[in-house]
Amino acid sequence: MRGKYTYDLDSRKLVRRHYTGGAEGLAFKLKSPFACGVERFVYRCVEIAAPERRGSDGGYRAVLPRLIAKEARMQENLGEKFHRVHARVQETARHVAERFTERLESLGFDRAWFVMYLRPRIYGCYDPQYADGVCWVLVEEALEGSFTKWNNNAGGVAKGPAVESSDSDGTELNIADFLSQGMCSQGARGRVIDVPSTFSHFSYNFSGNKQLVCDIQGTWNADDGFRLTDPVIHRVSSSGREHVNGNTDKGRDGITKFFKSHECGPLCRALGLSRPPAYV
Repeated sequence: MRGKYTYDLDSRKLVRRHYTGGAEGLAFKLKSPFACGVERFVYRCVEIAAPERRGSDGGYRAVLPRLIAKEARMQENLGEKFHRVHARVQETARHVAERFTERLESLGFDRAWFVMYLRPRIYGCYDPQYADGVCWVLVEEALEGSFTKWNNNAGGVAKGPAVESSDSDGTELNIADFLSQGMCSQGARGRVIDVPSTFSHFSYNFSGNKQLVCDIQGTWNADDGFRLTDPVIHRVSSSGREHVNGNTDKGRDGITKFFKSHECGPLCRALGLSRPPAYV
């Protein structure tokens, strides 16, 4: 293994990390991906460790938890830099989600309303089939439960039966799946199902109206709240630079499309969120 790294927001650098429970490497469970998006293939994987007893006939053993690895689809994105951008975006969203959850907790909301992002890690795996001899992948814990997309990066927000995914892979959100769990019940402070779009709105205010987290996707249950992955962050660059946060970052246009479709509800008002002047 070349190494295991996380992105540090303060230093803006990758930081080397230790493997879990004596692990020494990473093993893919399948030769082919079980899912794919526009930019990445997705594989099931685990960290692996040598047999506990030297000389044992047993092979390498899996070290929990179960993981998934994301590899670039395009030849030009196979290096570490591509994954570093994705790790930075997800770490940024993770930080915003922590602040959002703190606000909700201070207002007396329970865990069903909380938001958290998985922490991404970047692995470099020695592999002679790659140009520089290293296969780079972004790895995170596997999510348990029904995977759902709540909004996308083109202004689509879940209001009715479904919302199209940002990468046009046909993923849909069926709100009926959550009716039996009380997620759509209307209370004085709104509905749990309104949390994803409210979080996107919160991220815009939190950043000083410079960026917005969207493409909200992951799992939800009443005990853990929202556990999310693969965010998109639209950013308005002061220098006019485009795609600061990767190809899915649509900048001002992406933020404009979100607010054209987003309708503030009781939760936005409880958090005191403000809208851009054009969309008040």
